[in-house]
Amino acid sequence: MGNVANGLIIVVGVVAVLLVLAFIWETGRSAYFAIAAKWYGWSAEEKRERLIAHERRIWARDEQEAKRDQAAAGDVTRKRYGVIIVAFAIFYMAIALGLPWWEAALAGMAVAVGLTMAAGLSFKW
Repeated sequence: MGNVANGLIIVVGVVAVLLVLAFIWETGRSAYFAIAAKWYGWSAEEKRERLIAHERRIWARDEQEAKRDQAAAGDVTRKRYGVIIVAFAIFYMAIALGLPWWEAALAGMAVAVGLTMAAGLSFKW
């Protein structure tokens, strides 16, 4: 029981240290923008824009990643090749494990059907 308590104390301590560091970071950041606004003579609008510039960069990066993911999701041929490659890999692994060829083929086909459904593809007969 002592090890569990020590482990719990360590985890709670690390979380508390991270929270304190995050608070110090945000306090320092707010102080910097308050002082810099007075020092450089920023307007209230310019201060606000500088405060959210980092978030805007994150939003722009997320939008680019979403567009890239959307383009990749529309690539049906790539998904089909992925399904086929994994199905053949399972088939060859089943053969290597010494299964009869028909059981290996059934395992490969089951994987192919499952991955086809998981990838949201339709079957082409």
